[in-house]
Amino acid sequence: GRMQIGMGSAEMRRVFKSIARGGEVISKAQLLKGSQRWRFLLNIVSLYHEVEFPFDASTYDFSRSTEENYVSADRAFYGDFRDIRQQLDYGWHRNYSRERQLFQDQLVRNVVRRTHRQVRPWLVYTAGPMGAGKGHTLAWMSKSGFFPLESLVRIDPDMFRTLLPEWPGYVERDALTAGYNTQKEAGLIQEIAQWEAMRQSQHVWVDGSMRNGRWLSGKLDELRAHFPAYRIAIFYISASKETIEERCQRRAEATGRVIPPELIQRSTVDPRQALELLTHKVDFVARICNNSHPVLQAVEVIDRSGKWDVLRANFHQDLMVPAPFEFPHSLAPLFFKEVQLGTEHIAVPKSCFHRTEVQRDPSSEDKAVLGQVSRAQLRAAAFDPAVWPNMARVKPLLSTLELTWTPAAVVNMSSEFKQLAMMPQDAHYYVWSHPCGDLTCEQVEAAGINLHDPAISFLLYGGHVMLDYRFNIVGVRAVTPFQQPSMMQFGPPIQLNSAAVEVLRERWHEVRLDHLSDRGADKYAVIMPGETIAGQHCGGRYGARAYTTKGSPRCIYFPIIGSDDMDIVH
Repeated sequence: GRMQIGMGSAEMRRVFKSIARGGEVISKAQLLKGSQRWRFLLNIVSLYHEVEFPFDASTYDFSRSTEENYVSADRAFYGDFRDIRQQLDYGWHRNYSRERQLFQDQLVRNVVRRTHRQVRPWLVYTAGPMGAGKGHTLAWMSKSGFFPLESLVRIDPDMFRTLLPEWPGYVERDALTAGYNTQKEAGLIQEIAQWEAMRQSQHVWVDGSMRNGRWLSGKLDELRAHFPAYRIAIFYISASKETIEERCQRRAEATGRVIPPELIQRSTVDPRQALELLTHKVDFVARICNNSHPVLQAVEVIDRSGKWDVLRANFHQDLMVPAPFEFPHSLAPLFFKEVQLGTEHIAVPKSCFHRTEVQRDPSSEDKAVLGQVSRAQLRAAAFDPAVWPNMARVKPLLSTLELTWTPAAVVNMSSEFKQLAMMPQDAHYYVWSHPCGDLTCEQVEAAGINLHDPAISFLLYGGHVMLDYRFNIVGVRAVTPFQQPSMMQFGPPIQLNSAAVEVLRERWHEVRLDHLSDRGADKYAVIMPGETIAGQHCGGRYGARAYTTKGSPRCIYFPIIGSDDMDIVH
């Protein structure tokens, strides 16, 4: 059956299979580690407990909508999402009482925050007539592996309306007007939930009918302006007139929600017109006919083959982000946090800009890699204890003030990708700075030093150092085990040949991240863009990370994915 968390049994099986590691029982530790990806697991016991709201059916006016019953005379906003409420269109919406706003916030929190932040997230709209079977079609696609729903935040106004405590009373008194009397409030909750999910960079599925194309056209412009990282897709799902009418009748008998015939008729026309209006504004359109079973008619913008594999290729890899415990079969994203370090804090070694060591692909014209492995020096005197208290406390634990840097590489990312990676626009070179000496998390924790301090993360885990044309540091991003908006993603693993492993012998560094070492990762090495190692072309355009595994001669590398790899237009 389908749980009230927007997922069916197929999705739940995939989630729990990824956590159980082949076993039949999930331990508490596995559940907590799984929640690093599937955050809703932390709330799965209480996620859809009945949300408290004081409601007395004997005094409630069911002749008016929920909006009219709970309207506020003022424009005061409350709760976690008051900043979102402030920007809603109050030419259409009306403001609600404080108690009702807080109740709506609980409904929003129940559906948002499902997965990691994504670098290039998807916003997916389902469109089509009532009774076309939009939810059923996507459930079938998910079960078949074309479109995994467990990776998306589902925004469904129909679900919100049924969670309102007044809903059963409306249905009991007049099933024909129950939808109308809850429409405005359900739509407002939908808008808040969608905005919150998008500012958390989640994959989002808006499960609606898309009847108002003109309004949505303006909305897409607004969303593009505020959330430029998003790619937008429309799944247009249709069915025959007879099939639609039959399904609407069955739905009315099952749920009590009766849809007037004229509304059904309008729902067959409006979404089609909206699709024509919006196609040029989105990245991907799939047309699916769902009479007896879903049939992919065409994939527009990119492809018109009518093959499900085209849809799978565009969505499945993006939505199935590797979980941290799946190494060595995949490599989870590396998360980064900004560190306020500059040239005054680190002495930049010029040797990392003079090419002497890195063997590149001779057939490549890419002059991306410069210099050699170098030693950068922390300027201890620059860390004022009043400004850098944790650095002052960690200094006695350091066996060296030297940082090992890779050769410098020329920044070859697009301006868009720089923005997504929180990379300064004036960055011209970058190096990878390895962890400082033999400092460990255990030492830091024993000294009572805050592991969330980005400067401490930089010493423990390393990170990117970005420099301008004059070799001045313009940005530092430290690796952190905690989720952040800025991240680096990786493609599938590739085997390194034995000769390449030998060439890298002086470049291996100890793996410090627990979610990798727990899965057998032992040492890592940074492979530079365009680099060829013992005849094996490993570096690609953006570089890669190589790993050895404990107790095994196996060595693999994971190419870094750039923005062009994540786009659906190639």
